[in-house]
Amino acid sequence: MHDLKQAIHDQADTVGSRPDLADVMRRVERRRREVRRIGVAGAGVLAVLCVAGVVVIGGRDTAPTTPLDAGPVGSTASEATAPSLVSEPGGLALGGVATGTALDRHDSGALAGPWSVIVRGPNGSLATDSAIVTFPDEAPGAALRPVMVGDVAGSARDGAVIWKISGQYARVQGDLPEADLIRIAEAVTIATPPGSAPFPTVAPISGFTIGAPEPYRSPSVHEMRYYDSAAVGEGAALGNGLTYTGVYLGAWFEDQLLLAHATTSGTVQSHPAVVSAVQGGNGTLAWEPSPGVVVYIGYSGGALDGLAAGGLAQLGERSSLISTAAWDALHPQVVEQSNG
Repeated sequence: MHDLKQAIHDQADTVGSRPDLADVMRRVERRRREVRRIGVAGAGVLAVLCVAGVVVIGGRDTAPTTPLDAGPVGSTASEATAPSLVSEPGGLALGGVATGTALDRHDSGALAGPWSVIVRGPNGSLATDSAIVTFPDEAPGAALRPVMVGDVAGSARDGAVIWKISGQYARVQGDLPEADLIRIAEAVTIATPPGSAPFPTVAPISGFTIGAPEPYRSPSVHEMRYYDSAAVGEGAALGNGLTYTGVYLGAWFEDQLLLAHATTSGTVQSHPAVVSAVQGGNGTLAWEPSPGVVVYIGYSGGALDGLAAGGLAQLGERSSLISTAAWDALHPQVVEQSNG
């Protein structure tokens, strides 16, 4: 961990900038020491005091970004520095004062795994008019259709284009027309900063908003778990099972929404929301309060129908984000796992 941090900082010094990874590294190192496997059923009940409104918890740039190397398809940016990460979030709590169990689903391999870039069309929002670039990805199956990405032979299926770049496979998945997915693929280059995992960048494309690179899987998922839906006011809609909230960083969540062809279901606190089975027991309601951050409310109980979706929406309107300091004060129990 120290070698990775030092390599990133040394490389940043050569280009006159320093990625803001100190807080991320501090928290990851601390949690590596704290990680222990737990049984959720034995967790204690904690009191959570929520702040009024939404606390800003950071986000990636939403303006089109300039790639670190605008070379042809297959080129590599060898002089790149590791990108700054979205600020680690706090949690999502239900109501003004609620009781629940704080759980940190920690993924120590996320930073070394695949990385992604989220690309949005002119009317884009979470899993709508959107695409996810992921590198590296698995090799395509034999049943896919052949396409060309620039002068590179690739493969396509409904909603995805896969091609080889920098010696490995990359994938663009989205609900955009295939021609747009190919345009996005042609704008991809791969950066390989010393001491860090390679990551994709996307050159500016007219009409599209391009996010900054981020780990495909969330390094941490902060969940609040409420053991009776009736206790949070939605027992009639959701049944008497578990209700939980989560804060997710990384493109995996949206990638799964796109794969499932999930559609928007109204808004939550003015943000387009999506109801699906992603990260769900019976279902979840998810929205994006700021770029790079997905929050969700899920439940286990009755069937995912209109009544349940309405109950989740009501909980969403009554929910509020809590700061990182407030989350840490809960001393969340930590589970080491792969978040995706």
